[in-house]
Amino acid sequence: MKTRPQVTYDTQLRIDGVLALIQAGVLHYFRLPHPALWTPVLQRMRAGGLNAVVVPFPWTYHSPTGGLYDFTGPRDIARLLDEIEAAGLWLIADVGPWIEADLNRGGLPAWFVDIPGARPDCASVVPPGPSFAFLRYVREWWERLFPFLIERPNLLLLTIDPGSCAEGNEGLPRYLHALVELAQELGARGPFAALARHLSPGDDAILPQRRWERDTLLAETQWANEPAGFHILETAPPFTRDSESRERLRQRLGPEHPRILINRILGQGALSYALAPAHTGVNWGYWSTTDACAAHGVGALMEEGAALTPVYFYARRLALTVETLGSTLTAAQPASTVYATPNRALHATRGTDVATVAFLDTANASATETRLSLALGDALLATSAIILPEEAARVLPLNWAIPGGHLPTTTLEPVLLITVAGRHLLVLANENGGDLLLSDDFRPRHARGPVRTQRTPEGLAVHFEAARWISLLLDGPEGVLQCLALEPRLAARVWPLDDTWRTTPAYPAAWQPAPEDPARGLVIGPELVQPHADGSYSYLTAEKGIGYRWGPWRGQPLSCRHSFGNPVPPSTKSRWITTIARGRPWQFPARP
Repeated sequence: MKTRPQVTYDTQLRIDGVLALIQAGVLHYFRLPHPALWTPVLQRMRAGGLNAVVVPFPWTYHSPTGGLYDFTGPRDIARLLDEIEAAGLWLIADVGPWIEADLNRGGLPAWFVDIPGARPDCASVVPPGPSFAFLRYVREWWERLFPFLIERPNLLLLTIDPGSCAEGNEGLPRYLHALVELAQELGARGPFAALARHLSPGDDAILPQRRWERDTLLAETQWANEPAGFHILETAPPFTRDSESRERLRQRLGPEHPRILINRILGQGALSYALAPAHTGVNWGYWSTTDACAAHGVGALMEEGAALTPVYFYARRLALTVETLGSTLTAAQPASTVYATPNRALHATRGTDVATVAFLDTANASATETRLSLALGDALLATSAIILPEEAARVLPLNWAIPGGHLPTTTLEPVLLITVAGRHLLVLANENGGDLLLSDDFRPRHARGPVRTQRTPEGLAVHFEAARWISLLLDGPEGVLQCLALEPRLAARVWPLDDTWRTTPAYPAAWQPAPEDPARGLVIGPELVQPHADGSYSYLTAEKGIGYRWGPWRGQPLSCRHSFGNPVPPSTKSRWITTIARGRPWQFPARP
């Protein structure tokens, strides 16, 4: 069995001593009506740039009556955890017993709630300390649940919540501490997370968890004193009953909605968040409660059957950007060297010795145009105009150390920085054209598309026009740097084939490729790409059936045709090519 990495919390989460930047999605396995749906959703989370999954375990789903527990079929927790591990995701287990998840009574069984004195509810006559009945039945539930969890090598956190109660109730911290002690007695090593409002001033070893809805998070009130901890971002209203209202909600929220929430969280210094929910679903089957079936998760990243929504690609693009800048964000402190004119779109700046990151958004505001200025010693470098549409977010690095030199300013959001076969590849999202300023270390070699360069006293200025695909090849001290400026739709469909581009720990935390093996490359354009362990990959073509393959490819003819279920074979002969892969659109099997 794989050994579990050392996970610690000391105001920040660390994996084997390295600061961790956790980008997660919340999986409601109990709202997916068949276990076969778990793997596609998990794989798409990982492909979407996320490195962890939050799984709430509803007690009522597994215990229809007292003393009876079901872990078979769609309730097979062992199978679920195996698939999470196989997908390469860290596991954050929400063991409750109160799990929120938009369930009646927080997922507590009806038979348990009816036991006198068991539930820590402010409205009932319950003593302030943990009741014997409460701990007895929670122990019974956890004794069956924990053996599935505590030895998992990818287990990151256990989230504990004693139940709903008015804020400020003095009994809840006592319930929480009793539950932590119970979890430790049952073999859990921690660290543990709990809602911030349940914690006492001395609970420094418990990671605070905060839940944010759109209105509270996007309010102009500052919460800079609470960046630490794990943040649950509610990206959509939970329930709705008819398709017309669901469509209205999608239109109101907009596909960039999760980007704005993530932008606000990271700009304040948070290093861990989860999008809730990551997929749509329904309450179905026997729950031992009177919950009505209702659609859940309108506006989520994925549909119930793992079909990708426009929200997925907007959120994925930002997740790749955040991961690319991960080593900077984990060490960053608030910066005062960046200015904006006008400044209403600039909400936060954070910086280190290797980069300063500006967080811009137009939440609750109309489209705007702004310019950023960076103070470098006695010099002041200014960007060209940055055009932000309504309800949009951008993360822009300034004075960024890249292989061979620096990138002092940019108006194009970086999506990925990866090294493939000795060539450094910088992918940028080109929405309306924009500018880069590179240090004098670089010399242009070849350009494809509407791009021009010019030497200036500040460095090499590069201007990109608005276009689908622009490539600029530059020679630098550490080899070739290739800049790809792609339209946003294409930039969101850049699929790395391994983890060499990640800058924060991903599961498994220790990943060391053989020295002679370069990064396997990336694929640009298809709707989805799934790498395989043998070096091959499968892909789902876009509506135009075109994708660009980038990397060391072996022995495949340039006119190859493959779709999901027909993987591109592994290498037999290495050579660098850039080609167009035309594939058949994915078609579901015919009904029998």
